[in-house]
Amino acid sequence: MLRVYAWAQADAGRRLALIEESLEHAEKTGDRRGIALATVMAGVWRGMRGDRSGVADIRAGIELLASLGPSGDLAEAQFQLARLAMLDGDDNAVELAERAVELARAQADPALLANALVTLGPAQVAAGCSDGVPTTRAGIALAREHSLSAVLPRGLINLVNSVVDSGGDDDEIEAAERGFAAEVSLSGDGLDRAFSEGRWDDALGMADELSVLEASDPGTLLRRAYIQVARGGPAGVVDEVLAAHEEIEKMLLWRGTSLAVEVLYLCGDHRAALRASQYVARSMDRGVRLAENQSAAVTALASAVAVGSPDAIDDWLDRCAGRRTLEPRTAEARRAYARGERAVREGRGDLALEAFSQSVTGFDRPGQSLLARTLPRLRRVELLAVKDPSTAQREFAVITAMWRDVDARWFLERLREWGATRGLRGWSVAAHRGPRPTRRELEVARLVADGLTNKEIAAHLGIAERTAETHVQRIVTKLDLRSRSQLAAWMAGARGATDLHP
Repeated sequence: MLRVYAWAQADAGRRLALIEESLEHAEKTGDRRGIALATVMAGVWRGMRGDRSGVADIRAGIELLASLGPSGDLAEAQFQLARLAMLDGDDNAVELAERAVELARAQADPALLANALVTLGPAQVAAGCSDGVPTTRAGIALAREHSLSAVLPRGLINLVNSVVDSGGDDDEIEAAERGFAAEVSLSGDGLDRAFSEGRWDDALGMADELSVLEASDPGTLLRRAYIQVARGGPAGVVDEVLAAHEEIEKMLLWRGTSLAVEVLYLCGDHRAALRASQYVARSMDRGVRLAENQSAAVTALASAVAVGSPDAIDDWLDRCAGRRTLEPRTAEARRAYARGERAVREGRGDLALEAFSQSVTGFDRPGQSLLARTLPRLRRVELLAVKDPSTAQREFAVITAMWRDVDARWFLERLREWGATRGLRGWSVAAHRGPRPTRRELEVARLVADGLTNKEIAAHLGIAERTAETHVQRIVTKLDLRSRSQLAAWMAGARGATDLHP
C-alpha cells in the first residue's frame, strides 16, 4: 500500500486522479489486490479531508484484502481505518485500533505495529482507559528502536494529546511538548532552533548546507523564504512558498503549514494566506494539538481582516475563539486575540486593548514566531494611536526593535509605512546608519520614558543597577542623543525628537 501511496502522490496536482487511474487499471486487469489498495487509498485521501465517504471506501478495501488472506497491506489498511476513527472520536476507535495491533503483530512488522500502537493509545485515553499513555509510549519506543522516522512524529504528537486528555499535570504536558519539539522538525533541529531563536544568519547558513547536500525539504524552504521576505521583500518568493505548502499537504503533514501562512502574510498576499490557512483549519478541526496552529490561526484572522471578507472574518473568529479538548498553552493567546477582534467590531476599545494585551502575554514564549508576537502588539498600537499616542509610540518602538534584532529591513520599512499612516514614527533604514538598539535596550528606554530611575529599572528587570545604567548609556549613544530626557522624549514621540527614526 505504501508503494501505491507514494506513486499516487507523484503529481501534487493530480493525486486523487492518479489513485482513481490506478483503480481503473486494476479493474481492467482483474487485479483484486490492486483494486483493494487503490480503494483504501482513495478512502484515506477523502477521509483525511473530512469526507466521511472515505471510511466506507476503506472498509470496502479491507473486506477485499481480508478475502485474499493475511498480509501487511491488510494490517496497513486496518491502521488507516483506526487512525481516522481516532481522529474523528468514533466510539469504536479502540476496537479498530486493537484489531490493527493484532494484524501488525501477526506480520511481525515493527513499522505497522508502532503505527497501530500510537493510534490505539489516544483512542484508549478518549475511552477513559488508563492504558492509553503507556500504549502510546510503547509505540514511540518501538519507533525509536527501529529508527522509524515516518512514525515518530505521529507518535510524539499523539503522546502530547494523550497526556493532556488523560489529565496529566503541567510538568508531564511540558515534558511531552519538549520531546515533540526536540525530535520532530521539518528541517533539522539546528536550523529550527536557530530560526526560532532569531539567529537568522545561522539559519540561512544551515539551509544552504542542506541545499548543497540535497537534503532540503519544505520546512527548510519555508524558513529560508520567511527570512528572505522579511529582509529583502517578496519578489519571486510567493510561488516557492505555495509549492512548499503544497508539498506539505501532499505529505499529509500537519506541522509546517503555519510557516507558509505567515510568509504569505509577510508578503502582503493575504488572499493566498487565507487559502493556505484552510489546511490549518482542517488540522484544528481534527483536534491536532500544535502550538504553531495557534499563531497560524491568528495570522489567518489578521489576513481575513486585511482582505475585508466578512465570511472569512466570521469563520476565523469562531475558530480562534473556540475551545477544544486538546490544546497547547498558547491556545489562550489565540482566544484572547479573537476576543480583541470581536471587541473592535463592537466598538469596545478598552476591552479590545485588554484582550490584545493578554494575547501579547500568551505569545511571548520561547519558540513563538516573530509574527505571532507582533500581530497582537500591532492591534494594540493601532487602538492606542488614537487614544494615547505616546504609549502607542513606545509600544511601536518595541515592535520595531524585535524585527531589527533579525535585520528584517524590508519588513521594517513596511512597519514604518504602516506607522506613518497612524502618526507613528518607525525605524528608517535609510535615515539610520549607526548601530541599532537591542530589544533589551529598547525595553530599558521604555522604562526611562515611564520615569523610572536606574535603580527602579534594575529591580523591574531583575538586573544589576550598573547594568541598567550601561543600557541607558548605550542607547543614548546609539541614537546620537545627549541626555536621559532626550531619550524619554524620543520614546514618547515628543516634538523634540522628530528627526529621529526609532
